[in-house]
Amino acid sequence: ASDVSHSVAAGESLAVRVAPAGGRAVAEVAVLIRPVEGVWQRPRFQRVEGVTSLAISTEGLAAGDHYVQVLAREAGSTARFEAATIHRVTVRPTTDALWRDLLSPYLTDDLWTDAHQYDAAHVVMVPMREAFGRGGQLRHDVTGHDRQQQIASLFQRWMDAGAPTSDNRVTRSQWTYLASQFLKTATLAGRADLIPPGMLELVQARVRELWQEVEAWQWGRSPYPGGIRERLRDKMTMTAPRYSYYAVLIDEELFTMAAGADFAALAQHGGPQAHLIDTTMTGEIVSLARDSFLRTSRFDAAGRWLPQPGLWIDSPSYAWAGHTAVTADPLPRVKVPGIANDTSHAHRLPAWLSSFIDGAATAADRELFTRMRSGLERQLFDRVLSDREVAGLVDVPRLRPHGGPVPPPHPAVPARRRRRDALRRPRYHPRASHTHTKRRLVRQRPGRTPDPTGGHTHHRVNGQAAHASGGTLPSTMLERFSSREIAVLP
Repeated sequence: ASDVSHSVAAGESLAVRVAPAGGRAVAEVAVLIRPVEGVWQRPRFQRVEGVTSLAISTEGLAAGDHYVQVLAREAGSTARFEAATIHRVTVRPTTDALWRDLLSPYLTDDLWTDAHQYDAAHVVMVPMREAFGRGGQLRHDVTGHDRQQQIASLFQRWMDAGAPTSDNRVTRSQWTYLASQFLKTATLAGRADLIPPGMLELVQARVRELWQEVEAWQWGRSPYPGGIRERLRDKMTMTAPRYSYYAVLIDEELFTMAAGADFAALAQHGGPQAHLIDTTMTGEIVSLARDSFLRTSRFDAAGRWLPQPGLWIDSPSYAWAGHTAVTADPLPRVKVPGIANDTSHAHRLPAWLSSFIDGAATAADRELFTRMRSGLERQLFDRVLSDREVAGLVDVPRLRPHGGPVPPPHPAVPARRRRRDALRRPRYHPRASHTHTKRRLVRQRPGRTPDPTGGHTHHRVNGQAAHASGGTLPSTMLERFSSREIAVLP
């Protein structure tokens, strides 16, 4: 019998676990590995006793899918082999290769344009954290400094272009959060010298606009003239809204509050620009974020944290969440009692919660946000990820908002265009004639197979598959950068 890790980074050893079958204590085994389109090499057998874990080198293997074949025979046998198993393994590119081949050319594009701003704010977030350091270990090596400079160059060119912003509120708030994250990570890493002049004041002004100056829309009523702050205060007092989702925390609120928390953290850290930060506004933001989470989320008995359970139940976006497949035409709506946020949106929560932890004004608030982040991690590991995913910690597409492989581009397409195509996230329009199935942050049904296509899957009502969303990057960028940070970013 044999078992093989289903994914490994190039250059690392592949773990192959073998055990003699049929009650035998000793056997001879050979492990072969080749690309899917390659050919097998001559086997070289070795003696194993009992359950044995073999480390197979992947040095020199190209990134991509490979077959691993385990051959076995009786000890001392001259047969070519007497039993065989075959496994499919993905060899992932190294971080250096991903940065060199994908992120470096990507960062040279004008990512602040309407066509790219939303995607870039998502794609750059985790690599930026990797560049400046993770888990409190700040990077001061040559590679780290070079990557930090590439990130800083993006924001310098954005400022030189007049710091354009999007008319789309979610896009604007997400880019603002990416910018606040850069300000905070660069400052805490001792690289405040990379921050373009005037950027801190400009980004803080963008937060203020969204928070209290630009009117905020709301379902079923006229906009709030006092911005997100006024809308959140009203949500905090809602007792019986027409639809429960009228009271949910939406992305533009969470991005804006997390950006405000980053500025609160910068004020606490001090430094030459700390006096420029509006601590009254940032303190109010963190306080309202705490109260909003306490009102809309809960912990279960095991300490798992559920964001907004039950509030989305009557939302049109969750109308078909009880289905795992398109089985009828038309597909009936199936509500899921107590349904929480889908993983497509919840994947952002670790970063948001980390911002609230850093910006918390009191030890009690910091401890509360830390419990929420740890509880979210437990919910993901206990209720969403399969045992195989938990063991490998690499099957990130199931947690990414638009997971899945990206088909290779046509060779006639120019290289620059190919990079953009690979990095572009498919758009989803809520009024399109597709049912919308989300993967829930709730207990999986017994025997239920997790959705292999990722958080969003769109189907035509007639049952024909319309779109299985492609990855934000070719299957691998965020796997490598966030395989262990997907549940809890540092």
